[in-house]
Amino acid sequence: MDRKDRLTAKTIGLSFSGGGAKSFAEVAILEELERKNLAISSVAGTSMGAFIAAGVAYGLTAAEVKDLVIETDRLIAESEIFKKRQIVTSLLVLNYSTGFVAMDKIKEVIADIHPLYREVMLSDLTMPIAITATDLISGKLVVFSNDASQFIDNPEEIEFYPEDISVVDACLASSSYPFVIQPTSLGGYQLVDGGLLLNSPANLFKRAPEGQIEYVISTGLEPKKYIKAATRTNDVINRSLSLMRRQQAGLSIALANIHYNFPVSSTATFVFGHAEQTIQVAQNHLKSHPIPLSGLYKRPTKKRIYFKNPFK
Repeated sequence: MDRKDRLTAKTIGLSFSGGGAKSFAEVAILEELERKNLAISSVAGTSMGAFIAAGVAYGLTAAEVKDLVIETDRLIAESEIFKKRQIVTSLLVLNYSTGFVAMDKIKEVIADIHPLYREVMLSDLTMPIAITATDLISGKLVVFSNDASQFIDNPEEIEFYPEDISVVDACLASSSYPFVIQPTSLGGYQLVDGGLLLNSPANLFKRAPEGQIEYVISTGLEPKKYIKAATRTNDVINRSLSLMRRQQAGLSIALANIHYNFPVSSTATFVFGHAEQTIQVAQNHLKSHPIPLSGLYKRPTKKRIYFKNPFK
């Protein structure tokens, strides 16, 4: 009998990082965990990672999440809303806009793909989920969740959104990348990408015994390496935001049991239409670099049986 057959897996919390189109690589971790027959108990996600987390919390299989991601990527690419000419046109028309791409336009493009992008509410999801966003007014991290009791509560730095909200609105608020996508206004908040404060939300899970999670797996993307200086304004902005996210992400993933980075740095953040290839790169990387799931398994607790002494 294999040693793992005599053990049980700890309850798993799975964290998905932001990274735009590059985040599609993180779907590969779902396939790997599914192959190992490992169940996920709770999820957290930031930006594009929030969309993947939502699919898991909705109950989709790894294959279904992959199909959802590929179709989302295809329609966004075909819409060309992130093409440079579209952004320039938007800038000329909306001189005082807070972003080049309107949130309603993204919502319109993806609406018909899946119920998750339309009527499904966070309260409809059966698995605990946390989706992050950054409030430009208070400077706090705002967390959308269907079960706040399962996630860390730190009133000085974190606020849980007090009302139920549609899954797509929560995910889009988490994805409002500064200067590119317009901020989301909700209930007195002005929300932008959760990655500004917590790109890797691995530290949000409340660990057992206070919460249900015993083991946290965090996924992310290897940082892009540069060999030349930035020469354009948008490049300076993107590099600066990337460095900021990388610094604060290190603090969060340090609290995860395992953090796994995918090498997809050659993929651009807002260049859509290549999800299938991005996922394939991640799948190939997993084959040659398996997830080191050390400490995941535990021996089942045995109940002691007490017999009454008949001679007493």
